[in-house]
Amino acid sequence: MPFLSRSYLRPLLLDIVASPSVSPSGDRENAVARRIVEHLADLPYFQEHAEDLMLLPWEGDPLGRHLVFALVRAPEGSGDTVILTGHMDVVDVKVCGPLAPLAFDAEAYTARIGEMPMDDDAARDLASGEWLFGRGVADMKCGVTGCIGVLAEASTRRETLRTHVAVLFVPDEENSSGGMLAALPHLERLQRERGLRYLACIDTEPSIGMGDEALARVYTGSAGKINPFFLVVGCEAHLGEYYEGLNSAAVLGELLRLAEGNPDLADEGGGEAFTPLACMKHRDLRGEYSASIPERSVAYFSYFTASKNPCQVLDLLRSLALEAQRNALDRQEEASARFAARGKPRVHPRPREARVMTFEELLSKARDRVGPEADTLVERAAREAPGDERDRALAAADACVTLAGEKGPLVVVGFLMPWYPHRGNRGETVGDRAMLRLASRVAAEARDRFGVALEIRPFYEGISDLSYCGYSEDPEGMEAYIRNVPAYGVDYRLPVQELQTLHIPVLNLGPIGKDAHKHTERIHEGYAFDVFPRMLRRAVELVPAMYGGE
Repeated sequence: MPFLSRSYLRPLLLDIVASPSVSPSGDRENAVARRIVEHLADLPYFQEHAEDLMLLPWEGDPLGRHLVFALVRAPEGSGDTVILTGHMDVVDVKVCGPLAPLAFDAEAYTARIGEMPMDDDAARDLASGEWLFGRGVADMKCGVTGCIGVLAEASTRRETLRTHVAVLFVPDEENSSGGMLAALPHLERLQRERGLRYLACIDTEPSIGMGDEALARVYTGSAGKINPFFLVVGCEAHLGEYYEGLNSAAVLGELLRLAEGNPDLADEGGGEAFTPLACMKHRDLRGEYSASIPERSVAYFSYFTASKNPCQVLDLLRSLALEAQRNALDRQEEASARFAARGKPRVHPRPREARVMTFEELLSKARDRVGPEADTLVERAAREAPGDERDRALAAADACVTLAGEKGPLVVVGFLMPWYPHRGNRGETVGDRAMLRLASRVAAEARDRFGVALEIRPFYEGISDLSYCGYSEDPEGMEAYIRNVPAYGVDYRLPVQELQTLHIPVLNLGPIGKDAHKHTERIHEGYAFDVFPRMLRRAVELVPAMYGGE
């Protein structure tokens, strides 16, 4: 069987895409995991070595999801291993509108997608006949398919392998990357029990780009992402005495104006800027209607990082929170004077000073006021709150404000889950230098063998599970994150030990894709089936040589 041929890979991709593995869902994500295991179990190697094909449990997952790990062992050697990885889950198909029922049938969806509105670039790609549309084709089941093809092909030529070749497929990347976090203890155990030495983890997320920028790329690192929150505490007042209070929404509005999409706040790394603060949710924290000013409001943001650690992000949040409060207080004073000029009694707002506290500082105050029971009460608030884990964490922060007896003006800053630490490559370790050499070599061979200009980039622009292949930054950054997540450990916990001990060198090499998460998600078929899998195989073959001399 020519496992790296279009005749094998394209039907395989269509089959895996047909499994609607929208996360979070135990049934749907487990179904695609079992389907992948079935494909691998058909290989003669795994019929002889069933112990090397594993459906691993995500320990503690309330949905009971599983990971897939499979290993083709070299006939002899030191246990050196190259991991190929990808996530099995996808986002939902609501954006596909009336064609949503077809979104997991890539051929049928491609035949009908022209009925939907689309931009000029997508229309040109559709007309070319060179692109396949559908949910998950790019993000990222084509990458998963390529990994399977390379592993299957390696199983037929074990005598030539210089390293073990493994695949790791995880659920939940589109939600909180809990699947990859759950994989780390398994990787540490397999390393210990089977004597494995992880030389590289190659993710297969698609190249990101639009229009003419949709180029083939290899990435030597992955951008990070952190979710900061602002909990605004205003000053209560009846609506009839508006200027005696301070509407938390007014402060929150200033925060949104200062922060939302502000390019001046974007983090930088590798000579490029990354997505700035983007608000993901904002609301007041009242549970009922009241003829009073909303005392508390909250917003949380997504923020991409390439150099800033959580300590530095906290400093940025403090600065924004102070400026927003001062602006809101100044405007309140000025508006009160203008209101009085219209014949109303002049209200002189009480002297107020802008204040900012981290969640860690707030929790410390609650402990001082209530005692050790404060932690139990904060955690209870999280467990009893509706919504997802971010909503529950914000409910915990809100409860902590009450326990601490705090009044406004005040903004509490902290973090929500998940956190993707950025993973850069500064060439400081043997493994990192090997990956830099590998990227250069793969790019040269793509040019010479396929006439493809494979651009080398320092950071994958979207988030990826490569963030969890080891944490080598200042430990204080991780500690600052953990200390400032409300009710940390209730819904979300980082495998700190494994992150600090597993330092797996990383690379990302995937197909060319466009419009992930949109109704026009697609891959370039020629590159996906004729070039990408062969380059992925070549990257695996080259890894041990890249360590030569060190």
